[in-house]
Amino acid sequence: RGVVIEEIAMYEDDPSDQVHDMLGEAVFPDQPLGRPIIGTREIIGSIPEADVRAHHQAHYRAPNMVVSAAGNITPDRAR
Repeated sequence: RGVVIEEIAMYEDDPSDQVHDMLGEAVFPDQPLGRPIIGTREIIGSIPEADVRAHHQAHYRAPNMVVSAAGNITPDRAR
């Protein structure tokens, strides 16, 4: 949670990101598309640590991952 809240703070320091959020909120009021993708400090801070751990353990697993490589790499080297 701490890392995400730090990311939100950095995001809030960027005027172009702020304009993007304001535009989304104006165009899509009271809809998910009008909300910041990263969430808000209040919401992120209110999620219990146990819930974050449970979500991570349930979803961040090999069957749900995609690994990709780009550039000067052979398939054998990637494997």
